[in-house]
Amino acid sequence: MIAWNPTELERIASTREIEVSSLRDDGALTKPVTIWVDVTFEDVPHHLDEEIDEAYKVKYGYPSSPVDSITTDAAQATTIRVVPR
Repeated sequence: MIAWNPTELERIASTREIEVSSLRDDGALTKPVTIWVDVTFEDVPHHLDEEIDEAYKVKYGYPSSPVDSITTDAAQATTIRVVPR
């Protein structure tokens, strides 16, 4: 994971909302989603990856292409926890 530099952290800390996008496999950005800034992102242990993937399959139906894309090893590696500050 790339570390934030102090300037970026100060900009985030001084605002109430930011827009977050992720990168697609082709390098394009997804549509941004507005989030409140009073949260912290944490890396998480991956002992629940299979359980999380199974919950996606139950919730969204399986087999399906969208579920396939969010249950890959690469997707599991990006799993984070969003917690209040």
